[in-house]
Parts: sequence; C-alpha cells; structure tokens
Amino acid sequence: MSRVPPLINAAFAICFAFFAGCAVSPAAAQEIWDYSPYEIEVWLAFGDSPELTPRFREETEKRIFDSTEAYIGGAWNLHFAEPPPQLVWDIAHNMEALTADRIDLAARTDPDFQAKVLAGDKLILVSVLADTFTYYVAARELDCRTRTWGPIRYRTTQQRSLLPYLAYEAVAESFLPLVRIEEGYSGEREEIDGGESHKVRADYARVQIRAGCLIVGDDHPALPKIDSVFRPIIRRNNRMGKPQAIQEIPWTYMVTRSRDGVELHCEVFSGMRSPLAGKSGRRTLRLAVAIEPPFQETLLQLESRVSNTNPAPAPLPGYEIYEKNLLTGRSELLGETDWRGALNIPKGESPVRLLYIKSGDRLLARLPLIPGAEESVTAEIYEDELRLEAESVNSGFQARVMDLVARRQVLASQVRTRIEKEKYDEAEKIIAEVRSFNTLSDMINELGTFQKRYATKDVRLKSRIDPMFQESRDLIYKFLAADLANELLKELNAAKSGG
Repeated sequence: MSRVPPLINAAFAICFAFFAGCAVSPAAAQEIWDYSPYEIEVWLAFGDSPELTPRFREETEKRIFDSTEAYIGGAWNLHFAEPPPQLVWDIAHNMEALTADRIDLAARTDPDFQAKVLAGDKLILVSVLADTFTYYVAARELDCRTRTWGPIRYRTTQQRSLLPYLAYEAVAESFLPLVRIEEGYSGEREEIDGGESHKVRADYARVQIRAGCLIVGDDHPALPKIDSVFRPIIRRNNRMGKPQAIQEIPWTYMVTRSRDGVELHCEVFSGMRSPLAGKSGRRTLRLAVAIEPPFQETLLQLESRVSNTNPAPAPLPGYEIYEKNLLTGRSELLGETDWRGALNIPKGESPVRLLYIKSGDRLLARLPLIPGAEESVTAEIYEDELRLEAESVNSGFQARVMDLVARRQVLASQVRTRIEKEKYDEAEKIIAEVRSFNTLSDMINELGTFQKRYATKDVRLKSRIDPMFQESRDLIYKFLAADLANELLKELNAAKSGG
C-alpha cells in the first residue's frame, strides 16, 4: 500500500518546497534530502489467536495508513509488506532479540527485498498478540540508513476494536527523526554562577532535517523538538551506494538548541576531541538519529582498558564520578563505583549529563551520557591503580625529604648558636648527629628504587608516573645539595681559630 506514485510524490515535494520558501539547488534536487518524504515500510506480524483474522489485519493496516495520512501527511511515504517467513515469529514474540544483521541476512536471500526495504529510510516492525482477556501491540523502528534500532513501544487493551488505533500510536511513537550533519563549528554558551552570567566555549553542529520541507506544524512527529538528543553516526558506502561501514561516534551526543527552517543548530557533547571532524562526500555520510530514552536510569560500568600491561579488562571500583552542571559550570559528586566498577546514573534536568571520572586527584575521562538511553553502558578507562600507588609512595617520600630538610635546618641553627656561645663540644656533638642523616646520594638511590618498582611499558601511564618522581628528584637537589655537616664543621673550626 503506497500513498501516491513516487514520480507524482517527488513533483509535489518540489512544488511544496518552492512555495514553502525552501531553496532547491541542483545538488539538493539530486539528493532530495529535505523535500522528499521518508520511505517507510511496515511489517505486521499477528499472533495465532482466532480473533486476529486476515480481515482484521487489513483493517489494522488501513487504520495505520489513514491515520498517517491525517496526522503526518506528506512527510511519510508509507508501505506495507509481508515480512520474511523466517522472521515472522520473532517479530511477533521476540522483537527485542532481532538484530540488524538478521534483517541483512534475510535481505541477502532476496535481492529485490534488499533493494526496496534497506535502501529506504525506516523499517517499522509491528506485533499484535492476544490472550484470553488482553490484546498487546508492540512497534519498533530500524533506521535503514544507519542500521540502528529504536526502543520498543508498547500498547495494551481489552477491546479488540481499539487495536488498529493503538497500532498507529505505537508506530508513530516508534519513529525517530533523522538529520544530516552539514558542519561542526565552535561557539559559546552561557553559564550562570552565583547570579553572574559568563560565556564559555562550546562545540556546535549545523544539521539538516530529513524531509524538512514537508513538515507542517510545530508538533509534527518528524520535527525534532528543542532539547531533543541525537546520536551521530558515520556511514561509508561502496560504489553501489550500499553501506560498507557504519560507525557510531563513541560517547558523542548532539542536543538541539535552535531551529532555522529545515536546519537545526545542535550543541555537541563528546568525550573525544573534534568528534565531527571531516566532511561528508558522495560515499561518506554523516548522519544522526534521535534518541528517546525508554528507561529511567543507566548503569555506568567502568573497566580497565586493554593494553600491553593489562591484557584483560577488569572492573574499576572506588572511582569517583562527578557531574558538571551545564547551567552553572559547577561539579557535583554523584558517587563512587562499587565492587563491579558500576554506578547507577538517573535522568537529570538536562537530557545530557556531563560526567567526569576521577581517581584520586587525577581526572581520567570526560563522558557525556544520556541516562535511560540504554540499561547499561561500559566505559573503558585507563587503569589508575599503579599510578595511585606510585603517587602515594612518592607523596610519602616527598614528606620525608621535607622533614629531613627541616631537621637539618633546626640542628644547623643549634650548632651556630653553640658556636656563638663558644660551646664547641656541644656543637661537635650536634654536627655528628647531622652527619648521621641520609645524604643526597642516599635519597637519590632510594628514589631510584621506587621508580624501578613502578616502571611500566604503558606509554600513557609512564607519562603520568615519571614526572612525579622527577619532581621528587628536583626537590632533593634543591634542598639537600649542600654538604651541611662539612659546612658546619668549617664554621666551627673557623670560630676556634679566631678565638
């Protein structure tokens, strides 16, 4: 079932774009990104209940189609098709277990199916089941361009007559808008701390809304709202236009801040530097799919990153997780990871919570998170236990060095006082005590032993540990370089000779 023939639909779209004030350049006419409708295919899978008849299935399809025409209009081009037989049971009973790979596998057995469905924009799966007293509807979207799944949307009723209407609601709710990233740029945002406003640097992206010129009304399902969140994805095509590689940009999200016609300006939050670097091309597409968190919180799990010195990941307990308030710029401790290296992060006032991972005084990572987008996420962090132990040993060593310096200075002052009072015997005894202290060579050798104990081949970890020991070495040379005992002995001998 299709709303209008594709040729007529494209002509209508171009006319609509013209009268709506959307400029149609030759490049835009070729790509028809903002003025052609979403191509959406719907697969219905009904259970085996006798009341779910083929005729009732037709009624359900018609209600979904008619409601789409009435409430969504020209932004969607909706089709219905029979799902592949090997997927029918899973669509009806086990939708959450379906993967994009299984859809791809089914597509390979039917080249015509692959061309029609996976080359479109969206595939929406709909399950309709019944038991003795209740009817169940579930819908889930697969974004075909990015091969990403949306959350499952559920409806239940005890009235069979309401099923077609609930099926449309689930389909509409399962839909997630798609945008194309045009460029990334630097800008500013406002922070208010203590009643005072100031500007801070921020990263932004300009994106173009799919079917943007066909969207009518501010409450249209295909129109992203202010503060809606997107997950950026890079798609690389082969020469035939089929996906060769699809990569989600890790720990990166975009939040809509303003709209200008068919374009949005989004603030970019990322744990990476320059996450949107590079340009789109004929075979490289920078896309982003909206996120609708289905859960109330996300379990964040920290584990050590695999390296030459850490061949297997391990949980990281006791790490502090802070959140930076995006309005004030202040940081607040959310908690410490438990024995599993985990901490629950609930939803906050902002859809994005900007987290900072710390171990001791060291900032290890900056992680934006959308609480509720997934039940759990795992972040690989460089294990910091070796650095923490080295830091503790080095701090204790520096304290001993400064204690030794203080004791030397106190005794030197006592020696000079005895010399002034001509108590030379007492001065000699104190000088002997000074001579018993650890010397510069003793302390350098001890520091070298510590540094060998915490030597590592991990370049990143080494760059953090070695400067700590170098700081201690500089401290030794600065305060213990002088041979204090011999200096005091010379002063004593000079006083005796002068006397």
